[in-house]
Amino acid sequence: MSNEWKVVPGHYPGFLNIVGASFNVSIVTTATDLTFEDFCNRTEDAHIMAAAKDMLVALEAVVSVADRATIEFDLARAAIAKARRCK
Repeated sequence: MSNEWKVVPGHYPGFLNIVGASFNVSIVTTATDLTFEDFCNRTEDAHIMAAAKDMLVALEAVVSVADRATIEFDLARAAIAKARRCK
C-alpha cells in the first residue's frame, strides 16, 4: 500500500510538517507554553494523521472479511463512517 503522506521536520525548529500530494500541514510541537508531554502528543498525532488513510483502508478490509455483531465492530463501522463522511 502506498502512503502519499509523511511527517518531515518543519522549516523552523519546533515544527513538523505533514506532507501530502496536494498540500502540507504544519504542526507546532514545541513552544514556551507547551510541556514535553504536549510535544510527545503532538508528534504522535502528526504520525497518526499521516497514517490515517492507510489505517482506514486496513480497517475497511478487516470489517469486510470478519464483520461481527460486537461493540468493537460497531466502533470500527462508526470510525469508517466518520472518515468517509464526505462521500
